[in-house]
Amino acid sequence: MNNRIAELQTSLGNSLVQAYSSHDWEIITMFYGEVGQLAQASSECTDAQGVPHYESIPDLADDACAALKDACATPEHGTWLSLNVKIVRSTGQLNVTYNYDEKSEWDFDPQPENYLLELERYPRPAREIPAWYPKPENYPNWHEEA
Repeated sequence: MNNRIAELQTSLGNSLVQAYSSHDWEIITMFYGEVGQLAQASSECTDAQGVPHYESIPDLADDACAALKDACATPEHGTWLSLNVKIVRSTGQLNVTYNYDEKSEWDFDPQPENYLLELERYPRPAREIPAWYPKPENYPNWHEEA
């Protein structure tokens, strides 16, 4: 992992801890997905009694996620489709996992055109495009629809 990615992950974690500072949390989790022109994020903390609490995603967390998308991109592999964050208070552990290949669980299904735009922005070799991914030849006018 390069220094820029580490800095962005730390910024993301710190902004979430700050957002939940009024709660006596044990664990903070966050989902962030971005494909094409769509993004979705959700987070929660769980207290010692197992009760979930919700706060708005801080702008700094959104900004860090968007910057991480670019920082993780390579011409050889494209970039991730979603990420999950888990912060454990007792250990101070921040874990960020990136999903490059699996179809994310969104509250709604992104249109195929958004996935094609994603592939245009962050190209991947054909062997690294998941089987479930929309095929450009099946959407010849997708540029007009995106």
